Amino acid sequence: VPDWFGDGWLGNLEVLSLCECRWVTDSVVSSLLKATGGLSLKDVDLSWTSITDASLCNISRVLRNSLLRFKIVGCSLQGKKSVTWLGIEALGSCQMLQSLKLYGYNEVSDESVAVVAGACSFIKTFSVPSCCALSDRGVVAAVSRWPHLARLDISRIPSVTDTTLEAIASSCPNITTLRVCGCTRVSDAGLIQCASSCKSLAKIDVSGCHLFTDEGAIAIAHYLADSLLSLDAFTCPSLSDVGTSALLSECLKLERLNVSCCSQVTLQNSPLSPKTSPRQGSPPPPSP
Repeated sequence: VPDWFGDGWLGNLEVLSLCECRWVTDSVVSSLLKATGGLSLKDVDLSWTSITDASLCNISRVLRNSLLRFKIVGCSLQGKKSVTWLGIEALGSCQMLQSLKLYGYNEVSDESVAVVAGACSFIKTFSVPSCCALSDRGVVAAVSRWPHLARLDISRIPSVTDTTLEAIASSCPNITTLRVCGCTRVSDAGLIQCASSCKSLAKIDVSGCHLFTDEGAIAIAHYLADSLLSLDAFTCPSLSDVGTSALLSECLKLERLNVSCCSQVTLQNSPLSPKTSPRQGSPPPPSP
């Protein structure tokens, strides 16, 4: 690759995805950045490559005024994860950044997220599932600075609690997607605050949240009746037919409801049961 293109030859390139190209190293990324000139490149995915912090620092320098979306997952070199907090913090130089996806990095700490949040105020999508070093402190610091946040994935972060959801409720009125799958310390209280304050919520994933009960489901059905499209509640043992019936009756736009492995859900008396009419409890359709 270093010999394929001259400087600026890829000046019109806007999207660069090299996902799962293990041959991509820091030198390859450096050559490609020179070929683009850093003027038009807006969307970069370097997941499952062999880059290090050097590439992230280079990207933050060359694309500081153009990069809008960046994704990096599973980068390793010689069997070891090759991206650290140094590279993540460097991304704070890309002040136009709107979407940042960092999956499964223990190097994503409260401090590194705070650095990015302090510099990048236009974030609309933030995905950090399985970044287990994060806690309420880092996520709250971030969402409090991102009023335009629309999609948040903080799944499988064991330290996240209702404190984060309270911050989302007060700072992110336009959020549409919330994924807290596997956040076992998240409860009805936090979810109710989000549902009551964030009326555009359309997709919610609470799978594995053992503290999610019928109370939370009924509140979501009430507050998000006009917006909810999808709810995943896989393996929520405290959810029963009472909660699912409320969701099916009130959320008329609902397209997806995943209640697999919820031991108390039978759907026997729900609006989907043959014994009941469709959408039982919902208002009748208008007369023609």
